[in-house]
Parts: sequence; C-alpha cells; structure tokens
Amino acid sequence: MSKKAVHYDDFDGGTESDTDHPDTLMCGTESDDPVMSTYRNDVTCKRCLKIIESWSKP
Repeated sequence: MSKKAVHYDDFDGGTESDTDHPDTLMCGTESDDPVMSTYRNDVTCKRCLKIIESWSKP
C-alpha cells in the first residue's frame, strides 16, 4: 500500500474576508484531506516538488 503524498502548503492565511483554504492545492490536487507541510524538505508530491524547483531557477 502506498503512502499519501505530502503536499507543500503555500497558503498564507488569505485575507480578512476569506480565510478558508482554497479548493485545490498549488499542484492542482483537490484539497479534500491532503497531508500537507510548510517545510519544503518534507514534501513528497512530485508536482509540488517540480513547482518548488522552478522557483529557484532564474
């Protein structure tokens, strides 16, 4: 049985009028009940890792 992927939680808290998490994560996965981390080293989702990697490229 495979483990659930750990997604990167890039949610910054929203605005005063909208503090709910978005319906989809930054990688496009539905955010029903995902395992998320704010630490980039804990992330195992391949799509999240590609997005994080692209941030460091010029």
